[in-house]
Amino acid sequence: MRISTKPSVYCIDVLNLVRRGECATPGDDDTGIRGLLALLEAAAASLHPSSEFRLFLDGGGRRLPVRAGYGVSVHFSEGESADELILDAARYLKSAGRRAVVVSSDMELLGLAREEGVKCVECDAFLSFCRRAAGR
Repeated sequence: MRISTKPSVYCIDVLNLVRRGECATPGDDDTGIRGLLALLEAAAASLHPSSEFRLFLDGGGRRLPVRAGYGVSVHFSEGESADELILDAARYLKSAGRRAVVVSSDMELLGLAREEGVKCVECDAFLSFCRRAAGR
């Protein structure tokens, strides 16, 4: 995957992503999420200024250290799965004329997003992209 020069909204299946690569911390998803946030902040400088990272998690109530100015937002599911939220967000963005990219390794979610005409990236490829963009 290469860094896009187009403004994009990355809809990220967070737990799917943090349980891989350098973000993985067995039994401690919050530490992995903080590592992911730091990686996204570092990578953000290499992206189009209008690009965003939208992080989706099941459940709610976590306080995460998201700093303003990096185009990162966190969304928690309530009564539906994070996968459903990701797909809904991607559909909405596409219908609004914005470029959405679903980031997950959940083949069912990726298949549904592709059926909707939404771009998709698997977690390992996205982590490689972020590491390169962050200069790591």
